[in-house]
Amino acid sequence: MEDVGGNELNSNVDLTVDARLREVAKGAREGLPKSFSLEEALAARKKSGSVIPKLETLEEAFNRVDEWIGSLVRDANEEYQSQSTCQAHGMEGRKIYDVFAMTHSALIRTTIQRMVGSELPDHYSRTREGSLSIPNLSKTIIDILPVFDARQIIRRKARLVKLTECFT
Repeated sequence: MEDVGGNELNSNVDLTVDARLREVAKGAREGLPKSFSLEEALAARKKSGSVIPKLETLEEAFNRVDEWIGSLVRDANEEYQSQSTCQAHGMEGRKIYDVFAMTHSALIRTTIQRMVGSELPDHYSRTREGSLSIPNLSKTIIDILPVFDARQIIRRKARLVKLTECFT
């Protein structure tokens, strides 16, 4: 792994880029200034002759993240169920997997709202449009707990641990 300057980084952390964590697709407004209305964006695209990118609903965006989370839970469960892996590492009981995910704020706001919206404090900061206000360089911690029926995951529960603690 290299930093932005091309310097080799020594790390024992596995980093993976996953397209399911990409920014919410904004359609005609994609890549244009935020101040552009939909009409202005469509006019700019027409004038330049460029193709209008895909427009994605927040439901579609959350479904991508939910599939990613589901794949992590399934992978962790498969690793846990593998007796050879458990014995090789001397593990007993359930292992906790820490996953760090970094993505765009719209996707983060949507995911937090869908996963743990009922746990959010009433006074929590919201934008004029009513969506969550997530400060830049902040972290939110959510525990995701698989619910089992025999040895199969039947659903997942999410629990808010810490909401938007800002890094300084």
